[in-house]
Amino acid sequence: MKLKREFRRYKVLILDGDGVLWRGSEPIWQAVRAARLLITEGKVIVLLTNNSTSSRAGYRLKLLKLGLDIPLERIYPSSYGAARHIAESGYRSAYVVGEQGLIEELNLAGVSTSDDADSVVVGMDRSFTYAKLARASTLVRNGAYFVATNRDATLPTESGLIPGAGAMVAAVEVAAGRRADITIGKPEPYLYKMVLEDLNVDPSEVLAVGDRLDTDVAGAHNAGIDSLLVLTGVAKREDIERSPVRPTYVLRDLSQVFED
Repeated sequence: MKLKREFRRYKVLILDGDGVLWRGSEPIWQAVRAARLLITEGKVIVLLTNNSTSSRAGYRLKLLKLGLDIPLERIYPSSYGAARHIAESGYRSAYVVGEQGLIEELNLAGVSTSDDADSVVVGMDRSFTYAKLARASTLVRNGAYFVATNRDATLPTESGLIPGAGAMVAAVEVAAGRRADITIGKPEPYLYKMVLEDLNVDPSEVLAVGDRLDTDVAGAHNAGIDSLLVLTGVAKREDIERSPVRPTYVLRDLSQVFED
């Protein structure tokens, strides 16, 4: 298969996970095969996902099971971005509303997890409780630095949409009476800019691939890079007309970057 002309100029393709390569535990095989072909074409593939439930190591293992050998340093979940930001900002402890992947990345960054911390980080948490909400909001009201991994309202799974990290972030914000100090994930450009800096690549050589207009496409726009919307996740073609930010390209799925 031959790469279509308009995509040949991109050296780096930043792929979202949920809705692009998989839905929950179900792989989107046509996209996975396309990603393998892109690697053989010499393209640099980066996984960048708002989903904070797993660490870089966890995502690398998931990718390997799909036959995608993407190095750890090319994997950017919001769990990693949040941990890196908290550590680089000088905080050494965090209260976590989130799952094991977020805790793992914080610990790797030298940030301990504690019920009495100087920062609070909120991500996707499928064991979210009133007790967690109460503790997180109390710490934030008392001056703790407040980090949101992302604000995705929903998460696509094999059985449909489920509440995303944005639901937990909103709950803490309402209870604490103030917004998060920073949001790491898309549509904020933080993770995209981290990739540009780490790879030392020009934005014109990068294409972001995602399934959401409000996060993937908007985030790419905010970072000054081109975007490809695939229709295998949240966004539908009719949603594009209502979106304030338009993707550079729209395809059914990732495999359509190649000629038939």
